Amino acid sequence: MNSNTINNIVNTINNNGVVVMPTDTVYGIVCSAVNVEAVDKAYQLKNRDYSKAMIILVSNREMLHKYTKNISKLEEELIIDSPCPTTVILKRNEELLPDILCNGTDEIAVRRPKDLDLIDIIDRVNVPVVATSANVTHSKTITDISLLDDSIKNNVDLIIDGGHIDRGASTIVKVVDDKLIILRDNESTYKLIDKYKDKII
Repeated sequence: MNSNTINNIVNTINNNGVVVMPTDTVYGIVCSAVNVEAVDKAYQLKNRDYSKAMIILVSNREMLHKYTKNISKLEEELIIDSPCPTTVILKRNEELLPDILCNGTDEIAVRRPKDLDLIDIIDRVNVPVVATSANVTHSKTITDISLLDDSIKNNVDLIIDGGHIDRGASTIVKVVDDKLIILRDNESTYKLIDKYKDKII
């Protein structure tokens, strides 16, 4: 992305807007994770049940520790240095992350993307962002802007066309007693299994 594109994304998110853009996985609906109005709009755009939690992205260790609680060494390692896109279920900081993100529960799904532009955007916004796939619920994931549903296309604040992308959804894991439970896998999960084979249950 060029600097103008990144500036437009940052300004839109900072003004409580919702962006459709490439992420480190597929095209996503991206907005501030701390703005209830923006998160609510993301739910409505996807026609997503509010009982289904959103995934949020952080850019660094400091942000990770600020917005979650009681994070273990293994959980931090999985967020910061996983060999494939990995989302980890963590305890959220209820004072900073709104209930709407996770149906009022104390858990939140968190990932740190490896895409440098996306990290830069989150750094500049200076809060975690929601990143949920840019498809209407139960429809196919969006690998090209031309596939975007009109109900989303006509109601978001900004659309970034990054061409065709098809990197698949992230692996989702949860750590229990210093062991890994894989909740969702994909074609790159084998990298995680290879690295943590002694910890997977």
